[in-house]
Amino acid sequence: MSRFTVNQKAQRVLKFTMGLRSNKAYSVLAQHGFREDDLREGLELLSAAVHKRLAPKPVRNDGQALQQLDKFENFWFPIVRATLSRHYPEIGEQFMHGLGATSGMKVSITVSSLVQRLAQIEAGAAPYGPEGVQARALLAERGLTAEVVEQALALLNEVSAFAEAVPDSQAEEVRKAEEAMWQWYLEWSAIARQAITSRSVLRSLGFLQRSRNEESDQDADSALQLEADTNTSTASTATMPQLSAVN
Repeated sequence: MSRFTVNQKAQRVLKFTMGLRSNKAYSVLAQHGFREDDLREGLELLSAAVHKRLAPKPVRNDGQALQQLDKFENFWFPIVRATLSRHYPEIGEQFMHGLGATSGMKVSITVSSLVQRLAQIEAGAAPYGPEGVQARALLAERGLTAEVVEQALALLNEVSAFAEAVPDSQAEEVRKAEEAMWQWYLEWSAIARQAITSRSVLRSLGFLQRSRNEESDQDADSALQLEADTNTSTASTATMPQLSAVN
């Protein structure tokens, strides 16, 4: 039975929430009861699940992608810090907390955190609030557009930086956080796959990807329904899978 690793689940949730910035995707889901609070919930669940087990451990050696992430960090972090510090100092302090110049595999940790926080402020999620939406718009004016973030996401997909680093005493808490994140994704992604017919929008949500050797789209979530069908029955007995690179 094919099952997703925790890292793969986190990457899918991140891609899905980033894709929801599209008015086309959001408007379709809104017809099925999706609201800003639901988006905030997904982002908060992702944050809770991921940050409980972040640790710098290289699981894939891709020097070129890592160098590009390092360039991204060196270029954009000072711009984000300076812009937010002047115009939204309180948001800037929270947003840039723990984010600074790094090296090696730690770069993928910091860039991943930046991308996730960008999604949070764009949605006006806690702790940034409504001003976060304005702050995100200003960063886009400075050049940190959705397209630039997509490039960073593509690099992060090549270099995984999530590692198993959970003490036994916290294992159950972490499992519940990851389960809550995944249940949110299973519900809304299933609705999206049924309601959205545009293949370009589906690709933006992470469901379809174009193979380099194929002219047609390939379903990137072929195991999703199997995971959904078996998730409830195995939740009480399954052990958490080891984190690994996204294929």
